[in-house]
Amino acid sequence: MGSPLQEIADLGNQVERVKLGLIEAIEKLPDNPRISRLGSNTFEMSSKNLENNWSVLYHDFKAQHRKLGKIIRRQELPQIAPVLMGIVERGTFPGKSGTVKFHPLVIRNIKALMEA
Repeated sequence: MGSPLQEIADLGNQVERVKLGLIEAIEKLPDNPRISRLGSNTFEMSSKNLENNWSVLYHDFKAQHRKLGKIIRRQELPQIAPVLMGIVERGTFPGKSGTVKFHPLVIRNIKALMEA
């Protein structure tokens, strides 16, 4: 058994590994099947697939995955699961610059990941 300070450092490292593992799993989730990627940050899609939301972020699943990663990074470990469950239940997250609305397919994929 190491010193208390070493144990705290080790726990901190374990927490970071858990967060990074979760973020990596989210970033590997499928992209929006209704878009055609032109580059890492650009895509095209038919206007008939816009539904009632014309927000680029709403249809860019990779951007939503990155946003989820930022949300996870800011949370303390005990808060990650409740925050993700709240996002799954509401489909939104109250951000600093406004509420982020997640696409239902992103929510379904996050829910499946949490249940795996």
